[in-house]
Amino acid sequence: DEFEEIDVPGLVLGVSPETSYTQYEKKVEKGDMIILLTDGVTECRQGDRFIEQEEILHVIKQYSHLPAQETVENVYKHFERLQDFHLRDDFTLIILKRNV
Repeated sequence: DEFEEIDVPGLVLGVSPETSYTQYEKKVEKGDMIILLTDGVTECRQGDRFIEQEEILHVIKQYSHLPAQETVENVYKHFERLQDFHLRDDFTLIILKRNV
């Protein structure tokens, strides 16, 4: 029930073939999830208001008991409805969940 943001500075992945990236390691325990998302998720809007990071995490938590794909589908549907089915940006959300 806690989230840890991994701060990784540098150029966006895939922009330049000459870019090198630092490798990081993080131990993942049973039940842990790795959540990867694009700015289209973090820049969801309700009217003129951007959704706060805490709101996104709250929605993910609501569905975290489900398999990873179902969690993603439910989170996507939630924010799709919130924006009256008008996504303004890409919405890429990947959840990896360790079950064993």
